[in-house]
Amino acid sequence: MKYALQCFLAAFLLVAVQSHAQQLLQKTPANIQQAKVPASSVNYTGFEALPQSTSDQPDKPNRNGLEKVDQEIQIGVTEYDLQSNSANCNRISARPDGRIAGTWTQGFEGVASPNRGTGYNTRVDFAWGDIPSERIETVRTGWPNHVFTASGKEFVVAHNSDSELTVSRRDGPMSQWTQSFLPSMVPGGSQWPRAAAGGPDGEVFT
Repeated sequence: MKYALQCFLAAFLLVAVQSHAQQLLQKTPANIQQAKVPASSVNYTGFEALPQSTSDQPDKPNRNGLEKVDQEIQIGVTEYDLQSNSANCNRISARPDGRIAGTWTQGFEGVASPNRGTGYNTRVDFAWGDIPSERIETVRTGWPNHVFTASGKEFVVAHNSDSELTVSRRDGPMSQWTQSFLPSMVPGGSQWPRAAAGGPDGEVFT
Protein backbone atom coordinates (compact mmCIF):
# COMPACT_ATOMS: atom_id res chain seq x y z
CA MET A 1 0.00 0.00 0.00
CA LYS A 2 2.79 2.40 0.90
CA TYR A 3 4.64 1.62 -2.35
CA ALA A 4 1.46 2.18 -4.40
CA LEU A 5 0.92 5.53 -2.67
CA GLN A 6 4.48 6.62 -3.48
CA CYS A 7 4.02 5.67 -7.14
CA PHE A 8 0.74 7.59 -7.26
CA LEU A 9 2.32 10.72 -5.76
CA ALA A 10 5.27 10.50 -8.17
CA ALA A 11 2.93 10.17 -11.15
CA PHE A 12 0.80 13.04 -9.89
CA LEU A 13 3.83 15.33 -9.51
CA LEU A 14 5.09 14.40 -12.98
CA VAL A 15 1.72 15.25 -14.55
CA ALA A 16 1.58 18.52 -12.61
CA VAL A 17 5.08 19.54 -13.71
CA GLN A 18 4.32 18.66 -17.36
CA SER A 19 1.09 20.65 -17.23
CA HIS A 20 2.84 23.69 -15.73
CA ALA A 21 5.61 23.51 -18.31
CA GLN A 22 3.04 23.36 -21.11
CA GLN A 23 1.32 26.46 -19.73
CA LEU A 24 4.63 28.34 -19.59
CA LEU A 25 5.45 27.32 -23.16
CA GLN A 26 2.09 28.60 -24.38
CA LYS A 27 2.86 31.99 -22.80
CA THR A 28 6.32 32.15 -24.39
CA PRO A 29 6.59 34.30 -27.55
CA ALA A 30 6.62 32.32 -30.78
CA ASN A 31 10.09 33.49 -31.78
CA ILE A 32 11.52 31.97 -28.59
CA GLN A 33 9.56 28.71 -29.03
CA GLN A 34 11.20 28.07 -32.40
CA ALA A 35 13.90 25.46 -32.56
CA LYS A 36 17.38 26.73 -31.85
CA VAL A 37 19.50 27.28 -34.95
CA PRO A 38 23.26 26.70 -34.71
CA ALA A 39 25.25 29.94 -34.89
CA SER A 40 26.80 30.52 -38.29
CA SER A 41 30.57 30.80 -38.44
CA VAL A 42 33.02 32.07 -41.01
CA ASN A 43 36.60 30.88 -41.18
CA TYR A 44 39.30 33.33 -42.24
CA THR A 45 42.79 32.60 -43.54
CA GLY A 46 44.27 36.04 -42.91
CA PHE A 47 44.88 36.63 -46.61
CA GLU A 48 41.52 38.24 -47.36
CA ALA A 49 41.50 41.71 -48.92
CA LEU A 50 40.77 44.50 -46.47
CA PRO A 51 37.34 46.12 -46.89
CA GLN A 52 37.34 49.49 -48.60
CA SER A 53 35.62 52.43 -46.99
CA THR A 54 32.55 53.58 -48.93
CA SER A 55 31.45 56.31 -46.57
CA ASP A 56 31.15 59.83 -47.95
CA GLN A 57 31.04 61.23 -44.45
CA PRO A 58 34.16 63.09 -43.25
CA ASP A 59 36.19 61.29 -40.63
CA LYS A 60 35.10 62.20 -37.15
CA PRO A 61 37.18 62.14 -33.96
CA ASN A 62 36.50 59.08 -31.84
CA ARG A 63 35.79 59.11 -28.13
CA ASN A 64 39.51 59.57 -27.37
CA GLY A 65 39.71 62.68 -29.53
CA LEU A 66 41.87 60.85 -32.08
CA GLU A 67 41.29 61.20 -35.80
CA LYS A 68 40.65 58.23 -38.06
CA VAL A 69 43.06 58.16 -40.97
CA ASP A 70 43.20 55.76 -43.89
CA GLN A 71 46.95 55.87 -44.36
CA GLU A 72 50.12 54.61 -42.78
CA ILE A 73 52.57 57.08 -41.31
CA GLN A 74 56.19 56.15 -40.80
CA ILE A 75 57.38 57.50 -37.47
CA GLY A 76 60.78 55.83 -37.23
CA VAL A 77 63.29 53.33 -38.61
CA THR A 78 65.45 50.59 -37.14
CA GLU A 79 67.62 47.71 -38.24
CA TYR A 80 67.15 45.81 -34.99
CA ASP A 81 64.76 42.94 -35.69
CA LEU A 82 64.05 41.58 -32.21
CA GLN A 83 61.27 43.97 -31.28
CA SER A 84 58.90 41.88 -29.18
CA ASN A 85 61.17 39.59 -27.12
CA SER A 86 58.31 37.04 -26.84
CA ALA A 87 55.62 39.52 -25.72
CA ASN A 88 55.15 43.13 -26.67
CA CYS A 89 54.77 45.85 -24.06
CA ASN A 90 53.32 49.38 -24.11
CA ARG A 91 54.92 50.84 -27.24
CA ILE A 92 52.22 53.36 -28.17
CA SER A 93 50.37 55.65 -25.78
CA ALA A 94 47.62 58.20 -26.46
CA ARG A 95 46.04 61.09 -24.60
CA PRO A 96 42.51 62.52 -24.88
CA ASP A 97 43.90 65.72 -26.44
CA GLY A 98 45.04 63.74 -29.50
CA ARG A 99 48.69 63.46 -28.57
CA ILE A 100 50.31 60.10 -29.34
CA ALA A 101 53.76 58.78 -28.46
CA GLY A 102 55.39 55.79 -30.13
CA THR A 103 58.53 53.87 -29.14
CA TRP A 104 60.55 50.99 -30.52
CA THR A 105 63.91 49.31 -30.04
CA GLN A 106 66.21 51.27 -32.32
CA GLY A 107 69.56 50.06 -33.59
CA PHE A 108 71.55 50.44 -36.79
CA GLU A 109 74.47 48.05 -36.42
CA GLY A 110 73.03 44.58 -36.59
CA VAL A 111 72.31 42.31 -33.66
CA ALA A 112 75.14 43.65 -31.50
CA SER A 113 74.05 47.27 -31.98
CA PRO A 114 76.17 49.08 -29.38
CA ASN A 115 74.00 52.14 -30.07
CA ARG A 116 70.79 50.24 -29.39
CA GLY A 117 68.18 52.19 -27.43
CA THR A 118 64.71 53.69 -27.51
CA GLY A 119 63.53 55.19 -30.75
CA TYR A 120 60.85 57.75 -29.95
CA ASN A 121 58.44 59.97 -31.85
CA THR A 122 55.36 61.89 -30.80
CA ARG A 123 52.35 63.49 -32.44
CA VAL A 124 51.59 66.98 -31.14
CA ASP A 125 48.75 69.08 -32.60
CA PHE A 126 48.07 66.18 -34.99
CA ALA A 127 51.55 66.36 -36.56
CA TRP A 128 54.32 63.79 -36.06
CA GLY A 129 57.90 64.84 -35.47
CA ASP A 130 60.89 64.06 -37.67
CA ILE A 131 62.14 60.48 -37.81
CA PRO A 132 64.78 60.23 -35.06
CA SER A 133 68.32 59.04 -35.64
CA GLU A 134 69.36 58.94 -31.97
CA ARG A 135 68.07 56.99 -29.00
CA ILE A 136 66.67 58.91 -26.04
CA GLU A 137 69.04 57.26 -23.54
CA THR A 138 72.79 57.63 -23.09
CA VAL A 139 73.30 53.89 -22.50
CA ARG A 140 72.46 50.72 -24.39
CA THR A 141 68.85 49.67 -23.75
CA GLY A 142 66.04 47.80 -25.43
CA TRP A 143 62.33 46.89 -25.36
CA PRO A 144 60.98 50.21 -24.10
CA ASN A 145 57.66 50.65 -22.29
CA HIS A 146 55.98 54.03 -22.68
CA VAL A 147 53.27 55.54 -20.45
CA PHE A 148 51.58 58.92 -19.97
CA THR A 149 50.47 60.02 -16.53
CA ALA A 150 47.21 61.92 -16.15
CA SER A 151 48.98 65.29 -16.28
CA GLY A 152 50.92 64.41 -19.44
CA LYS A 153 54.26 63.42 -17.95
CA GLU A 154 56.03 60.70 -19.91
CA PHE A 155 57.96 57.70 -18.67
CA VAL A 156 59.93 55.16 -20.68
CA VAL A 157 61.35 52.17 -18.86
CA ALA A 158 63.68 49.87 -20.78
CA HIS A 159 65.92 46.87 -20.32
CA ASN A 160 69.51 47.84 -19.60
CA SER A 161 72.47 45.78 -20.73
CA ASP A 162 73.86 46.00 -17.17
CA SER A 163 70.89 43.99 -15.85
CA GLU A 164 69.15 47.01 -14.40
CA LEU A 165 66.31 49.13 -15.68
CA THR A 166 66.74 52.51 -17.31
CA VAL A 167 63.98 55.05 -16.71
CA SER A 168 63.65 58.12 -18.93
CA ARG A 169 61.10 60.82 -18.08
CA ARG A 170 60.02 64.28 -19.10
CA ASP A 171 57.23 66.66 -18.16
CA GLY A 172 55.94 67.47 -21.64
CA PRO A 173 56.66 67.39 -25.38
CA MET A 174 59.01 70.39 -25.19
CA SER A 175 60.94 69.15 -22.14
CA GLN A 176 64.26 67.32 -22.17
CA TRP A 177 64.52 63.69 -21.18
CA THR A 178 66.14 62.95 -17.81
CA GLN A 179 67.55 59.53 -17.06
CA SER A 180 67.81 57.36 -13.95
CA PHE A 181 68.51 53.73 -13.14
CA LEU A 182 66.67 51.14 -11.09
CA PRO A 183 69.12 48.63 -9.65
CA SER A 184 67.90 45.22 -8.55
CA MET A 185 68.81 42.95 -5.64
CA VAL A 186 67.50 39.93 -7.56
CA PRO A 187 70.24 37.58 -8.82
CA GLY A 188 70.67 38.21 -12.52
CA GLY A 189 69.14 41.68 -12.26
CA SER A 190 65.87 43.06 -13.58
CA GLN A 191 64.91 41.97 -17.07
CA TRP A 192 62.20 42.69 -19.65
CA PRO A 193 60.10 45.29 -17.77
CA ARG A 194 56.42 46.12 -18.16
CA ALA A 195 55.19 49.57 -17.12
CA ALA A 196 51.88 51.16 -16.17
CA ALA A 197 50.59 54.48 -14.84
CA GLY A 198 47.65 54.87 -12.48
CA GLY A 199 46.84 55.50 -8.85
CA PRO A 200 44.18 57.80 -7.30
CA ASP A 201 45.37 60.82 -9.30
CA GLY A 202 46.79 58.99 -12.33
CA GLU A 203 50.31 60.11 -11.49
CA VAL A 204 51.73 56.85 -10.10
CA PHE A 205 54.25 55.15 -12.39
CA THR A 206 55.16 51.48 -11.84
